[in-house]
Amino acid sequence: MNKQEKSILLKGISIVFIVIVVVDFILFFLFRIPPLVFWIVIILSALVAYYGIPFLRKTFELE
Repeated sequence: MNKQEKSILLKGISIVFIVIVVVDFILFFLFRIPPLVFWIVIILSALVAYYGIPFLRKTFELE
């Protein structure tokens, strides 16, 4: 994979997590999921954003 393909893959992963969080908010506000599930998804997404994405950037050597 070249640098551009790695960058597109990383952006795709980020977009997937953004969609997951938006759907999580919508389902929570419509009372389709309980608060515990809501917070679990939010915390897992935050962990991926804080630790996972920077790790992938270093692994893909995009910095």
